[in-house]
Amino acid sequence: MTFRMIGLMLLSAMVFTACKKSNKQGRYIPENASMVVHINGATISEKLPWDEVKKGPAVQKILNDSSVDAFVRSIFNNPDESGLQTKGDILFFIQSDSLGGYGVMQASVLDGAKVAAIAKKIEGAKTTEANGITTVVADKAVMQWDKEKCMVAYDIPEMNNSNAYSFDVDEEENQVVKPGRNMAITVQNLFNLKEDASLAGHDKFTTLMNEKGDVHFWLNNEALMGNNPELSQIGGIVKFDKFYKESYQTATIRFENGKIEADLMGYMSKEMNDLMKKYEGKNISRSMAERMPAENIAVYMGMNFKPELIREFIKLAGIEGFVNMGLGMSGISMDDLMGFSTGEFALGVFDIPAPDTSNIFSSQEPTILFAAEIKDKDATNRMLNAMKKMMGSDESLTMSTKDNMLAMSNKKSGADAFLKGSGGKATYFDQIANSTFGMYIDLKYILRSIPVSKSDSLDMAIQQYNVAMWDKVIVNDVKHKKGGLHQHAEVRMQDTQVNSLKQLNALLNQIVLWEEARKARYASMDEWDFSDDVAVEVAP
Repeated sequence: MTFRMIGLMLLSAMVFTACKKSNKQGRYIPENASMVVHINGATISEKLPWDEVKKGPAVQKILNDSSVDAFVRSIFNNPDESGLQTKGDILFFIQSDSLGGYGVMQASVLDGAKVAAIAKKIEGAKTTEANGITTVVADKAVMQWDKEKCMVAYDIPEMNNSNAYSFDVDEEENQVVKPGRNMAITVQNLFNLKEDASLAGHDKFTTLMNEKGDVHFWLNNEALMGNNPELSQIGGIVKFDKFYKESYQTATIRFENGKIEADLMGYMSKEMNDLMKKYEGKNISRSMAERMPAENIAVYMGMNFKPELIREFIKLAGIEGFVNMGLGMSGISMDDLMGFSTGEFALGVFDIPAPDTSNIFSSQEPTILFAAEIKDKDATNRMLNAMKKMMGSDESLTMSTKDNMLAMSNKKSGADAFLKGSGGKATYFDQIANSTFGMYIDLKYILRSIPVSKSDSLDMAIQQYNVAMWDKVIVNDVKHKKGGLHQHAEVRMQDTQVNSLKQLNALLNQIVLWEEARKARYASMDEWDFSDDVAVEVAP
């Protein structure tokens, strides 16, 4: 092998490595953008082709409406008529700052002439062209494109609440002038944004973009909360910045057969991350779940962490003195709060009353129970006594202990059943086990329990459709991975053979039919059997 060949191989490896450290999606997004949503048009169109979407009543209603502009209808008939690449990367981002914020949509250009045709439809817009870039300005919005990319931006001063009360007075016109920004300059700055000032080189954003998904979500907590005037005003008392500094939330969403999957990551500052890892708990306990009535569980949430983490958070916020003072007035100490439990906690919602179709405003409520594994019985008793003292004559909450378990419930029967430990085998627990946090929600059970009047055939049809569609929500795999806190979530549907995106499209079309039926009902004021005449189910 020649030195030249070795050199080429090394160069290729270096290029490949460099590519992995950057991304193309964030090239024209500021590195301190507050929120970004990326839609993978290629995978979305594969899973739900537009030709299938436009056959449904939702789009057909627009296509057949002569009052809708013909050009708009042409775009709904074929999105490529917009001149934008709908089967490529479509990005939305929000930037917050002292003036409030602004939102931007970015997409690739397929046909500049067709983009220009859209711009001509904007009422009162002013168009200019320079250096191959076309700019259209209309009120708070700006549309700008060249031969490769298009941006549509809109000013959002309301993102800063203080702008609702801040204004200047134009002395010549004697008119109130609200704070704002020059959106044309803002968009031009985005076109000229340097790569090292964009999200293209942000390692965590690159990691997100490299994950296989249909939708990606990015949230910069520091950028979003750092400009919050309310937090700034009390920043001298509570050190909120400790919690949102260098903090990012990401999500990768995939539409799969029978489910919507999401992988979420929470990134924190090194100080926060070290604390979370130091006080990370064990996997949640099956025994807690098996104390609750497994057959009638609507929601179960289990968590395990070292309670000392709360003390560290309080110290980090700089409010330890205030908290100690408040606890002392209640007759307990910080040590009681930290030491009463092992760190094993559970929350359950179960025994939802059967729906009463004759009275949809029934006052019956499900059983809600919070439970904890006791470590120090004396500390637990001091805490319960303090809580009972604060509640006074209010008996809406039952608080009981037995052996090493604490149960707090809105119903005495719920607390007693948990402490007795006769719940049965919790088969759902296998889906959330092996994690420091897990959550199970039985959507089918909850939807079936919603009271609907049997005399309203339309509402009954809506409920029956949803009961037959949705299954459950699962959250698991909560643990530290790749420098952040990872968790996996799934929204599952009962039909596991059809892609979830197609099922959502079918639901949307069904909603259109329901709304048309409701309008017709109000127009005629006559009742009919909706299930026979109107409930047309759209095939997935």
